[in-house]
Amino acid sequence: MAETAEQLLAHPDGPCATPFEGKAPETEFLLFCGNEKQLDRLLKALRRRELAIPHKAMLTDSNRKWELCKLIEEVRREHAAMTMTRSAVTAPVKAEAKPAAPFSTSVRVKLPWEK
Repeated sequence: MAETAEQLLAHPDGPCATPFEGKAPETEFLLFCGNEKQLDRLLKALRRRELAIPHKAMLTDSNRKWELCKLIEEVRREHAAMTMTRSAVTAPVKAEAKPAAPFSTSVRVKLPWEK
């Protein structure tokens, strides 16, 4: 966990060279090392089999030097932010009737982020 993704790829079948003494993330994590076409096929196969791995990343030039533990934590934070944003956008909208002139109808829509 203290090694970078790049270091782990250097010895995929052997033990990690750097012992990890911190708290390991409590989540499943998939680090994909391949091209985008392969990633698309993998994601489709996971969906077909109804396998959910919420925390996943593709190895990039930007993240290959990150310590694995930090990469997992960043992906977890991004997933939480995206999930929260998605739920705010798709949350049921509450409608409140608003007094209006006779013979007309008016509805005030309360957006999820309004108090």
